[in-house]
Amino acid sequence: KIGNDNPCMLNVRPVNPGRIYNPFRGLSLRCSFLADQKIPETDMTDHKEDESDKYADGCKYQTLRQDSKRLKVMDSGFAFCSPYPLLLRPQRSVDIFLSFDFSLRNEDLHVNGSTFKQLEKAEEWAKERHIPFPPVKEKIVEYLGEEIQECYVFGSSPESCIPVILHFPLVNKKFRQYKNPEVLRTSDEELDFAKFPCFGKNSDFGTFKFHYDSKEFDRLSQLMEFNTLLHKDTIIQTIKNSIINIKKQGRKLDIYNIARILMWRKGNEKRIDM
Repeated sequence: KIGNDNPCMLNVRPVNPGRIYNPFRGLSLRCSFLADQKIPETDMTDHKEDESDKYADGCKYQTLRQDSKRLKVMDSGFAFCSPYPLLLRPQRSVDIFLSFDFSLRNEDLHVNGSTFKQLEKAEEWAKERHIPFPPVKEKIVEYLGEEIQECYVFGSSPESCIPVILHFPLVNKKFRQYKNPEVLRTSDEELDFAKFPCFGKNSDFGTFKFHYDSKEFDRLSQLMEFNTLLHKDTIIQTIKNSIINIKKQGRKLDIYNIARILMWRKGNEKRIDM
């Protein structure tokens, strides 16, 4: 039996770095590339790293060793808990971010210094590398002390190339009264199901809690589905604005992106009908 009252090795996770076999052992790799620099089209077969390597100059972190048998792997959340670095490279040309933040904060329902902490770290990371990023710090000052909303839009003027971020904090607000954005909860059972805090002493959720029963899982799952559907119109309008902006800038919208947008809209229409 595995449960909160029955300690078990499956209920815990080590917090120290994991050691794995090095899959890059013996390979010749570029250690890093500047964010605004395209990978050169050269033969890397006989490349050897040295101190004069111009690409190594752009690497702020320890280079990957190809001679070691094992690697120590750590969660990137030790830096910050949002995967923006993977998508902020200009080569990816991301116009819209849907950001779902489940990071720990010390206030459940009101905005304070910890509410947008991960987003602020992402902004700092981007600024250090001169990567376009919407102004977050100057915007969140307006929200301090207010009740946390289900969605925040961080963007800039339509003419700029700065991406738009639709940020969804983990918050239980309107979900307490509504089963979906248009249907109120009526029974005591429905109201009791939605009556829970996401953070704080009375919360059932936590960073180092690794076992959840079905009710706890359903609560979080349905909460985030509700918060997303609550701002469906905002998401669709942001996509439309982005397409208009792309056309104004003379950028081409390839068939892959068009298909992805249509599939997203079709999928959400089915969910609403259900």
